[in-house]
Amino acid sequence: MRILLTTLNAKYIHINLAIRLLFELNKDKKGLEWKEFTIKEDKAGIADFCKDFEIIAFSCYIWNIQQTLEVARLIKAINKDIKILIKFIFHALSMLMIYHIMDQIIAHKIILFISLTIITLTSVFC
Repeated sequence: MRILLTTLNAKYIHINLAIRLLFELNKDKKGLEWKEFTIKEDKAGIADFCKDFEIIAFSCYIWNIQQTLEVARLIKAINKDIKILIKFIFHALSMLMIYHIMDQIIAHKIILFISLTIITLTSVFC
């Protein structure tokens, strides 16, 4: 199973420590990869990169939620069977409720919780 940990950063100089840490904690899991994009990158290009993964887990914040949802919509248009998860800050919950793109929402900031979620993804989606 191919799983992608990803985000859309504001700039190339910004990094997402959460997905890097999640990857390091779980790098022994076969098929797990991570990649960071920026909000200015071509959304269709990002979706095209993601199309071959079975599960895509986005780390999201209030400033990148709209761009992330645009990418998620494009991914689902390419392959509706891809499972999309999103980890976000709680303030974005109301924004997410109007979209039916996400297969799983993680409204939690504890890295260990998310790490355990990644470890069990195979059993959840298979």
